[in-house]
Amino acid sequence: MCRPPILTIFLLITVIMSIDAQQNSTLFFMQSTPQANFVNPAVRNECAWMLGLPVLSSVHVEYGNPAFTVHQVLKKQPDNSYLFDGNEVMSKLGRTNYLNVEAHINLLFVSWWMKKSFFTFSVNEKADLFLTYPRDLLALAWNGNTQFVGKTAQLGHTGVFLNYRREYAIGIARQPSSDLVWGIRGKLLFGKLNTSVVRSNINLYTDPATYDLTFNSKFRANTSLPVNIILNPDNTVDTIIYKGNVKSILMNRSNWGLAFDLGFINYRNDKVTISGSLLDLGLIRWASDGYTFKENGQYFYNGPLNDTVNQDNYVNHLVTIIKNEFGITAQHRSYISFLIPTYYLGATYALAKGLNAGAVLSGKISRFRVTSGLTLSLNKTFKQKVSVSLSYSYLYKSLKNIGLGVKLGKSPIQFYAVSDNILGLIKPFDTKNINLRCGLQFNFGCKRRGNISGGGCGWLREEEDRRGRIQRLLKKM
Repeated sequence: MCRPPILTIFLLITVIMSIDAQQNSTLFFMQSTPQANFVNPAVRNECAWMLGLPVLSSVHVEYGNPAFTVHQVLKKQPDNSYLFDGNEVMSKLGRTNYLNVEAHINLLFVSWWMKKSFFTFSVNEKADLFLTYPRDLLALAWNGNTQFVGKTAQLGHTGVFLNYRREYAIGIARQPSSDLVWGIRGKLLFGKLNTSVVRSNINLYTDPATYDLTFNSKFRANTSLPVNIILNPDNTVDTIIYKGNVKSILMNRSNWGLAFDLGFINYRNDKVTISGSLLDLGLIRWASDGYTFKENGQYFYNGPLNDTVNQDNYVNHLVTIIKNEFGITAQHRSYISFLIPTYYLGATYALAKGLNAGAVLSGKISRFRVTSGLTLSLNKTFKQKVSVSLSYSYLYKSLKNIGLGVKLGKSPIQFYAVSDNILGLIKPFDTKNINLRCGLQFNFGCKRRGNISGGGCGWLREEEDRRGRIQRLLKKM
């Protein structure tokens, strides 16, 4: 008999964590699709070996904005023009907000078996952009500082995290016991472009009597971009000159780093399977065109309006004052930036042969924000050649997320396409999330192994076969 399911920890985490974002959760339970290994290195392909061709193997794009959709803030007018509605934006912002954009292209993907170990090798181009910003920042830009008279506008946690890199990854998955599979993947990274905010503590106080402004700012950011920065004698920034081209960016090997992915699959019994992964635990040392920008100080701005500064020119005048008084210094130096880790924790329950229900909690861990999302799914396999996953998610603070994943074929050619929100592909301007991953690969030697990655208790079938062989042997004796 199998042990009874224990889901207390998983359910507790699901309840207590805030839920607002996720990615690739539908793919997480499509474990008969080789690319599910990208989100859990413990997933193994049942075929002896697999080859994914450049670009064709996997293309992944994602856009997520939990605050608002495009059509919520761009209102269509009778003459078919669009009008920006800033008040609508303000009504939908939280205290700290974010925007997530990803574009990943697989250049090569190979997997093979060597005795009882499953190996993978892949080359990937990955570009990630993660923006964080406080509500007060946009409120100040839209309505000015009148709303903050006698108050302090909190402008901290403003961050830009851009990371474009190429990764060479090799992974291994093993099954040390009948109920557990673990996987680990090591990745050699070569950074191409980077911007990362290390510290962002900024606030603005407006005096209720005189309307004088008091700025306090502690800011630090690192960049590795194809630019030349000309500094003044006091190390403040004078001029920024772009010097890059596509070839120099793609061939840049000066910024190297290391990262790891970890994953597991635990077959609790013949009904319940628990699995999880932690991806992108690593860092990159940026040596080419590395700069660190710093700003630390306080500034008092007396008399915002006078005879020479009218209200129409107030904002431009204020920007000029800040630029002149808040000298941002720069230093040409190498630095280290950490990747933004992604986590998954899920469980499936077998409803019938080839059919299971799943739930997965996933998200990102950034410097200024931890995001999470919850996805429920139904996963059906038809004779091992066709698999379909239907999912429903609460993500990016939206209930309008219906996902669909399809895998067609097994050997020699297999095609798959999966999205956490197919509505976003149909009406992209009316959704907070657009997500798609698709590709094809060649599988060979698929008859040599059983279905070991489909979830549930595949190990039970192996154990039953072993006991059957023993019983047949005993009957002959």
